[in-house]
Order: sequence, then C-alpha cells, then structure tokens
Amino acid sequence: MPTQIELSIASHAGILQILRPAIERFEQARRSSVQLTVLEWDTIWKDLVNIGIYKRGADVSEVGTTWIGSLISMNSLRAFTRAEIAQIGGERAFLPTAWQTTSLVGDVRVLAIPFLSDVRVIFYWRDMLEKAGVVEATAFSSFEGMEETLNRLKRVVSTPWAFSTDTSTHDTL
Repeated sequence: MPTQIELSIASHAGILQILRPAIERFEQARRSSVQLTVLEWDTIWKDLVNIGIYKRGADVSEVGTTWIGSLISMNSLRAFTRAEIAQIGGERAFLPTAWQTTSLVGDVRVLAIPFLSDVRVIFYWRDMLEKAGVVEATAFSSFEGMEETLNRLKRVVSTPWAFSTDTSTHDTL
C-alpha cells in the first residue's frame, strides 16, 4: 500500500513550477503520494504552531530558520539520522551558511534541512560612500558595519535607501 506524505510549504512566487516535477519524480520512485499544502504568509506561523501543539498536520514542513528554536522547544522537530543526511548529499551539498541553520548552537543534532537559499545583493553608489566617509571594502561586511554605513549615509545623503519594486516575494525590501 502506498504511503501518503503531507508536505506544507510557504507561498513563494514560482516555487510550485519547480517543486511539482520533483514531487512527481519522488512519488514514482517511492510509490508514495505527496499531498502538498501551500500555507500563506499571514497564517503560516499559527499553522505551524498548531501542528506542533496538536501533533496533527504535515509530516514535513518548510519553516523559517528563525522559527526552529521555538519549534524545538515545542518538541515539534525530530533529529535527522546520519543515514538520512548522507542520502541527501550530506553537509557538503549545502551552502555553509545555510547548513549552520540546521541546529541550535551547541547542539550536535541536525533538526532541520535547508530548503531554499537565496542571495541578497546590495547596490550602492561609490560617490555616496565616499561623501559619507565610509570605506567601501568594509561598508557591508558585517551587520554592525552595515548599520554604521547606513547611519553615516543618512547624515550626508538625502535619500540613502533604494527600494525594490518587486512585490512577488516577502524577502525583498
């Protein structure tokens, strides 16, 4: 008898076009069926908390990296075995910064697997950095450096921010 797996993911622009063929390949290879539930961003945290509290819902869920600690405290995540991690290519199959989100600091268990990785890009004008007295090489090299850079820019540039007009994702300012 085929097994059924319920997978919940957050609503992302374009993700279903990529995910559906992968799910179909998985279903054929494993003789399983996957019930895909797309959760909207305005309710996803509540939905995941309910899964954690009532122990009913998706078998596998996409969660935000900042939510992992709370889900661990609700005993909602189970550790992956070494064999499971090896089956997906191991730690080396992921970007190092993405892999750092798989467990809590000091905890050797792998409690999450990276699902998506995206890149953030900062565009800037060199003349504005120069006017603000900011060293370009270190302007955005750390969170603290970025904060200092933006504070300096605010003092000398009337509009130091530029905003994306892309509204297809909640990941963009």
